Amino acid sequence: MSLRKIFSLFSLFAASFSLTAMFALGQAEKRLSAREIFYAPPVEPAPAKKAAAPQAKKAKEIKPVETAETKAPAPKPSSGSSQPANTGTSQIIPASYTSESSVPLGLRYSILKKEGSESVEVDPDTVFHSGDRIQLRVDVNTSGYLYIINRGSSGNWNPLFPSAKIANGDNRVQKGTQYVIPSGYVFTFDEQPGTEKLFIVFSRQPVSDLEELIYSLTGGQKLKAAPRPDSSKILLAQANIQDTMIDRLRMVYSRDLIIEKVDETKAPPPSAPAKEKAVYVVNPSRSGDSRVVADISLTHK
Repeated sequence: MSLRKIFSLFSLFAASFSLTAMFALGQAEKRLSAREIFYAPPVEPAPAKKAAAPQAKKAKEIKPVETAETKAPAPKPSSGSSQPANTGTSQIIPASYTSESSVPLGLRYSILKKEGSESVEVDPDTVFHSGDRIQLRVDVNTSGYLYIINRGSSGNWNPLFPSAKIANGDNRVQKGTQYVIPSGYVFTFDEQPGTEKLFIVFSRQPVSDLEELIYSLTGGQKLKAAPRPDSSKILLAQANIQDTMIDRLRMVYSRDLIIEKVDETKAPPPSAPAKEKAVYVVNPSRSGDSRVVADISLTHK
């Protein structure tokens, strides 16, 4: 067998092995649960690259004959020169790294039920009764923008978050902070049975459609991602959001989401609470425009 054929077979085997390894790695990532992805550490930045030092010439240099001219000292570099002297050492090239984009977008929510003076997490599928008092707790795994809206008896959706009582109406959220809605009080189920609906949107970037409805813009100024809150933005007390918008957000951004409902019977991964009753929703994408949406239905009988 010729060397060319042997080399071709070796190249084909190496390519096949590489593809198999990549496929196996992708399958392993897909097998991670939503909770495991939520608590996974950020991807480490790539190590800094070093520029190769110039190679020394192998050719033997010829030593010039010393004369009066060659003995003259070399001219000193100008003090105004901005170019550093070449010392022959390696130069460090900094790697680009953004912690916010190094993890998939993740959301954790749970229902807190008031039992006396304490609040305990209950199964989101719990059937509630008249007089039950609840709150919604939301945690995120990275910084972003959070929107929570509630479907009222009129059929329209009204904002619960951002709220003027939380961070002066700013809806930027951070990892490590628990957001409890409503702030300072509770929802109390009345005598009228039915189903309360909540819709959550968590995004790396502001969602312009929702922002324009939730905030009133003065002076004709456009929305800006930062800084926030802006003096040109006033949080509306009521902003009617139609079902059509919610349906569109749900249809576009619910694709590829990984959803997991957990309770105390499941062994938690590192950093997760030892005992919890919650729902995790993650978007495996690390893109800058990725979003997570979640539907919550609370049954009241």
